[in-house]
Amino acid sequence: MKHVLNGLGKAAHHVGHPCAKLVEEIATTISCAIDFIVQVGVLRQLGQDAAGRVEADSSGGVLATVLLQASKLTPTANRSQSQALVPSNPGEEDVTALTNLSTDPVIERLIQSEELLQCVRIKAERFEASVEDAYQKLTTSTQNRHKGAAAYWRTGLADDAALDVVLKCAKEHIDDIDGDAAESEYDKLFANKNHIAER
Repeated sequence: MKHVLNGLGKAAHHVGHPCAKLVEEIATTISCAIDFIVQVGVLRQLGQDAAGRVEADSSGGVLATVLLQASKLTPTANRSQSQALVPSNPGEEDVTALTNLSTDPVIERLIQSEELLQCVRIKAERFEASVEDAYQKLTTSTQNRHKGAAAYWRTGLADDAALDVVLKCAKEHIDDIDGDAAESEYDKLFANKNHIAER
């Protein structure tokens, strides 16, 4: 099917048809829609409902692929440009049907599927919860004295404070913090955030 669509687009372009660009765009869009539908099918096979599918797709790889395919589904040519597609001699060929052809309603229905949106919502909620959990663990390990926290250990300390003043402040406020544990939680938090960014 995809080969037929690609061939159709190329053929329209090759013969110099007045609607060649639009036909190519639509053929490409339908081809991308097929890829999208195939990936949605893979996602559906992971479980009976959205929660089960997200759970089974623990790495998020399948959902990420579905969203990547969705991003390739672009609207067809602007309808306001349709007049430019009509040949200089309209009597030659009636291209009205082609100029009015649009895949946009189908694309909207595909990417606004409630079952897909539900998977995205659940994944987003889980990402948010995992980052919040990692942040809370970091806060606990630093006793809420890290930068940006309410009890930041350098609060009130001048930027140009003398070394002995800085060391005294550090001894009073962070000497009892387990640095290795805090660093470990910090690494986990940013690993979590990077994982989300990649998805």
